[in-house]
Amino acid sequence: MKRDKQADEAAVVDMNDTLMDYAHKRQPHVDDLAEELAKRAKDN
Repeated sequence: MKRDKQADEAAVVDMNDTLMDYAHKRQPHVDDLAEELAKRAKDN
């Protein structure tokens, strides 16, 4: 079965947007979510 590259990329972008939206709702005081995630990953 041949994969649809555009559909795969669109799904990844949509998933990323959903995760970023969720993270922002959970941590509204954090301006740089990537920095916060990196900091928490280091701490664990």
